[in-house]
Amino acid sequence: MKYILPLLLSLFIIQQSLAQDYVPGLIVVKLKQEDQLTRKDPLKQLSFVRLQEDALIENIQDIKSQVRTNQRTAGNSRLDNLYKLEINERVNEKEYIAYLRGFENVEYAEQYPNVKPLYVPNDPEAQFGQAQFHLAQINIYDAWNVSQGNEDIVIGVIDTGADLDHEDLEGNLYLNEADPIDGIDNDNDGYTDNYFGWDFADNDNSPEADGSTHGTGVSGIAAASTDNSKGIAGVGFNTKFMPIKIFKTENNFSRNSYEGIIYAADQGCDIINLSWGSAGGYSQFAQDIINYAVLEKDVVVVAAAGNTNAELDFYPASYDNVLSIGYVNSDDSRNINATYSDFIDLVAPGVGIYTTENDNTYDNDSGSSYAAPMVAGAAALIRSVFPEWNALQVMEQLRVSSDDISDVGSNSDLQYKFGKGRLNVFKAIANFDTPAIRISDLSYSNGLEEAAYFGDTLEITLEFTNYLESTENVDAKLTSSSPYVNIIQADYTIESLETFEKISTQNGKYRVILSENLPEDEALNFRILFEGEFYQDYQSFQIQSSPKIRLFNYNGWNFGFTATGNFGRSAETPFDNYAVTHNGSDLIDHMGLVLFAGDDSLVRNTLIGANSFQYIDDFQSFKSLKRYDDITADFDVRSVFTEKNEVPISLDLYIDQRFLGWDDEKDFLIHQYRVENRSENSYDSLYFTLFTDYALADKNSNTLKYDSALQLSYAYDEAATEYVGLSLLSIQDSVFFAFDLGDENLHTSDLENDSLKQDIIQNALRNAFSKQLAGEKAGGNNVGSIQGVLLKDFEPFSVHAISLAVMRADNLNDLKSLVTKAKKKDSLSFTLPPFGRQVFICKNDSPTISAPENHEYDIYTSATDETILYSGTDFEVGNLSKDSIFYVVERDSLGIEGLRKRLVISIQEPVANFSLPSDTLLINQEEVNSFRFQDESENASSWKWKFSNGFISQKQHPNIIFDSVGDYSAELIIGSAIGCHDTVTKSFKVFNRSRKPQVGDLEVCINEDLILQDPSIGQLAVYSDSLLTTKIYQGPTFIFENLSSDTLLYVRNESDQFPSETIQVEVKVIPLKARMEVILDMSSENKQMRALATSKSDFSQDHIWMINDDTLGTQNEINFELRKLQTGDLKLIAISENNCRDTVTFQNTASQNPEFENYYLCQSESVTISALNSEKVYYFEDSELTQFIGKGANVNIAEVSEDMSVFAVNVENVYPSEVIEVPIFVSDLTAEFSISHDTINLAFEKEIQLEALSSSSSNWNWKINNSTIASKSSVIHSLSEAGVFKVQLNVEDTLGCIAVAEKQLVVFNDPLLGSNSELKSYFSIFPNPADKFIHLTGKDQFKFDTYSIIDTQGKEVLKANNSLELLQSEIIDISDLKQGAYYLIIRKGKNEASFLFVISR
Repeated sequence: MKYILPLLLSLFIIQQSLAQDYVPGLIVVKLKQEDQLTRKDPLKQLSFVRLQEDALIENIQDIKSQVRTNQRTAGNSRLDNLYKLEINERVNEKEYIAYLRGFENVEYAEQYPNVKPLYVPNDPEAQFGQAQFHLAQINIYDAWNVSQGNEDIVIGVIDTGADLDHEDLEGNLYLNEADPIDGIDNDNDGYTDNYFGWDFADNDNSPEADGSTHGTGVSGIAAASTDNSKGIAGVGFNTKFMPIKIFKTENNFSRNSYEGIIYAADQGCDIINLSWGSAGGYSQFAQDIINYAVLEKDVVVVAAAGNTNAELDFYPASYDNVLSIGYVNSDDSRNINATYSDFIDLVAPGVGIYTTENDNTYDNDSGSSYAAPMVAGAAALIRSVFPEWNALQVMEQLRVSSDDISDVGSNSDLQYKFGKGRLNVFKAIANFDTPAIRISDLSYSNGLEEAAYFGDTLEITLEFTNYLESTENVDAKLTSSSPYVNIIQADYTIESLETFEKISTQNGKYRVILSENLPEDEALNFRILFEGEFYQDYQSFQIQSSPKIRLFNYNGWNFGFTATGNFGRSAETPFDNYAVTHNGSDLIDHMGLVLFAGDDSLVRNTLIGANSFQYIDDFQSFKSLKRYDDITADFDVRSVFTEKNEVPISLDLYIDQRFLGWDDEKDFLIHQYRVENRSENSYDSLYFTLFTDYALADKNSNTLKYDSALQLSYAYDEAATEYVGLSLLSIQDSVFFAFDLGDENLHTSDLENDSLKQDIIQNALRNAFSKQLAGEKAGGNNVGSIQGVLLKDFEPFSVHAISLAVMRADNLNDLKSLVTKAKKKDSLSFTLPPFGRQVFICKNDSPTISAPENHEYDIYTSATDETILYSGTDFEVGNLSKDSIFYVVERDSLGIEGLRKRLVISIQEPVANFSLPSDTLLINQEEVNSFRFQDESENASSWKWKFSNGFISQKQHPNIIFDSVGDYSAELIIGSAIGCHDTVTKSFKVFNRSRKPQVGDLEVCINEDLILQDPSIGQLAVYSDSLLTTKIYQGPTFIFENLSSDTLLYVRNESDQFPSETIQVEVKVIPLKARMEVILDMSSENKQMRALATSKSDFSQDHIWMINDDTLGTQNEINFELRKLQTGDLKLIAISENNCRDTVTFQNTASQNPEFENYYLCQSESVTISALNSEKVYYFEDSELTQFIGKGANVNIAEVSEDMSVFAVNVENVYPSEVIEVPIFVSDLTAEFSISHDTINLAFEKEIQLEALSSSSSNWNWKINNSTIASKSSVIHSLSEAGVFKVQLNVEDTLGCIAVAEKQLVVFNDPLLGSNSELKSYFSIFPNPADKFIHLTGKDQFKFDTYSIIDTQGKEVLKANNSLELLQSEIIDISDLKQGAYYLIIRKGKNEASFLFVISR
């Protein structure tokens, strides 16, 4: 887990067997935070709107939108302005990225990293080990005795999903209960029904492992249900896990791997496990998301380090703020398939790991994929034990507590490349006294800037942060495995560092010298080795050597510059931010070199397409680009380059370029070239020219002209407010040609199909000056030029020098005046030879300065003197006692001479010095006495100490043990980086101190006497201050009476010549004070009259609760019966750790007797009883208080039907009151009544009589069907309508009690339901005798069911049913009956009436 970014990472690394390192068609781009105060050209700014309008983009996603709405904050986030683009498949991704990088506000643009789940080959080594052997290997059983985790802690497993109903997983599966599966996004997080997690591969809510079983296995190792008598045990024990699927089922392809990290962090995961990745390049996009999770959301991120037998940086494991996990065999030896790297943090078992599989099964799996979740589970246990620790602390604790396994097998072969050790979970949660010092910031300088060029001396400044336990006297030694690094200052001592404290090496910087052979873009690997008395650790970091191309910002000029002569954009950096600007104003897009010596011998590094940002580069570096700190100029950049080997016809020219600037001249820069002809050819005509593509303001509105008198070409914008020019300063045959590069404003382009082809350049050079204007028409054009010199008769092994100045001004006159100034600076630079070489020697050495192989030196004593001091290969300088400067011209094997340069010989004079711990060393008898000797030498890089007691040391600041008195000496021999030495010796004496008093910190009960003594010392000296200025006692026994407050005493033995060391005695007065709090138990369901007594005592450890002589308990709190207070007082005896005692008695005050109002109730009425003077009352059914009713402010008694009593006790003052009887009286009121009829037929009767029978009522209210009919006890009531009626009597007594009684009355009006006699009086028949018809008539309307006619023999001769509701009369047809007598019988219900009639014809 790194805390510093790899700088300009461009390492070649061994690739995993992945089809691609990046996801096809996906690009991520991040925009810089906007500076509202700075005006910017909108054409150079990329915006979200611009991306939306780009037809090449098929989909655009704001990464910040992945953050759930309720998680977003108002402040800046690392995810701000970060977009994921899905581009059209026909678009070249790298070209589109180059286009995006051309915008000024683009922080980065890159392809989306591809990842895969990690596996290892199915070979025998990956198949051994018994089930869950790894649990003992990582010491988890002891860890579980300390913590079994917490179900509130969640591990996000971002993988292929999980078997959600696996018997060993479902118990620890985290469920998002805030969003159940109902088709609604209940928690408004943007993910509907993410109850089980989320599937980013298919964008749905089912993270089920329906393909690869990889994620199921990873989940089981980290968080399988434990102690459930099934399958396996997860390391996290009770820890929950959240499955997040990122790989497609059919092919394990992922397009949203890092968005899964955002999701897990926002959903509240405490740990994230990433058992996947690739060995592709570094991604700033991925690092931003990691930083969001760890630094903004405080999530521990654990990742697998890879399964390739190679040294490589595997991602995401190698990102900053990720815990990178390698894996080992069951015997702790490195597995042959395990990746190794400087950035692995620790390892865990990873071979034959028995774990959960899909379809509710189990199996063995291997690889770092299965080591990482062990660490994730361990992180969950740490977070349960140390919830206050942040994510970085948890990760560091896991790392520093791991077991050292370097001596196992061949592990030592990969020291520092295979992590700090093997996971030990018990140590991680039980041992927390180890510091964790990490590099939290890195800067370096070569004296000019943060760059690392060949031959540079770098000063490296590191910031260290301690994330865990405080520490002191830790040596931080710089080492390097790079062959290009020579360390001359390697040591730094961290004197002390508290938790989260930072310290910088600013005042003790590390210093290294970089080799003259240092390649461009070389990763320089460094390592800090930490060593303290009980602490050893290490950390690696990288510094990247400076590249072929640099982006410079000097004196208002901002531009790209390459080791092969490009100024502005180039083939490798065609980006807008590399174009040439001055104080923010655009000047030049691109300037490149063109060499031409014949038809087929043209080489160049210029643009190809004027508007397509395509360039060609025919050159290669011979000597890398470097910025020098020199007297020639304030800005001095140099390189040497030549043609590439693949150029068809090489001119074999070497160009030594210098690019110069001066602080006092802000408006021009000078190119100086030395062109060396290293071929055997003589060139009759060699064109050495610069092609310039101008870009002032609106690039398409420029005009270009040439001033032959000043050999000055210049371009200006349409408004003529900005001029830029190129002037030839050296006196040579000049050439110039002006190009129209576009066809704006009626101009004709000089290019062919927008391309600057070779024949166009050749024609321009052959016809130099034939065109001296471009963009001359109104409105201007896109313009460029070729300008330089024609070198005639360029002989083999000869050299030509050429100088040109790039200038800018606000008007033409100022531009022209700059030519003179530039020529003056150019001329002056040749009288101040540049720095060439510095040699360090020891004082009075006689060095020999040797030229490179096959080269010779001409040595001069001054910059301008032509007298050669020495000529040859080995210059013997002679004895030197001070710094000296010579001037050297180097001549190669071809006889080509270089510039005259300064040879600086510097005396490096180390001065040895050190400070003694003190002039006299005093040792304590029977103790180990170690003294630190502090180096104070100058220019030292090695130390050799010799002590006369036989000890030797090569540490800078050694700690030396002395165990006997005597005279001693210490000799320090220091060596400088070049082998100079100096020696210093100091003498000192060692004496015995008086024996230290055997006293320590004391605790005294308040107001007791302090007694301080050591029986073996007769004269104990006691002081009140640390400076020992105030002695308060000397003698055998010191007594301090009635001590009432803490105090510090300083004690030593002064019996002998040298007093003992002073011992600080901290006397802590234990201000033990017994206090108690008694709280009535009024809220629980407990039926006993009791209270809770709690000790609130200060500094108490033990307690005794008593009433009289009875001990009630010894806990911190007890429950006791209140009635026991009637036998005696409650007492608390508080006892401190050192047996101090104090007693407090509860002050008994009897509670007032509860008072109540009188309770009169109606029958079956409920009553709430409450005391008038207390809310803390117990209620019982009996006076013996055995039948509990309730307690509190009131009690409710339901449906009281007869007189009763309740017995109450007030406990408001804890001490119970007397038992008070509370009577309850119940009314005997009833509402009984009689009714004369319960059924009445209005056809015959119309009145009823009602009589109340209640004896205690005082008010009556009679109602029929809720309508009041009377208010007296006896009523006669007339009825007029048929129906069923409710007769109700409401009565009330003098208490206001009300009783109600009801009866039902049936009223009908139907003569047929009367008696036989009644019916006969109601109906009549006519005519009688009858012939054909008879008529049945009633007094009123009637209804019957059936009728029949029978003869006198009883035979029924006619029958009919009635279907009508009401009749006034019924006509019966008797025409078919014979003459004679008959009976007509009418029936209704069970009643019937008969009538005799006669038929006579």
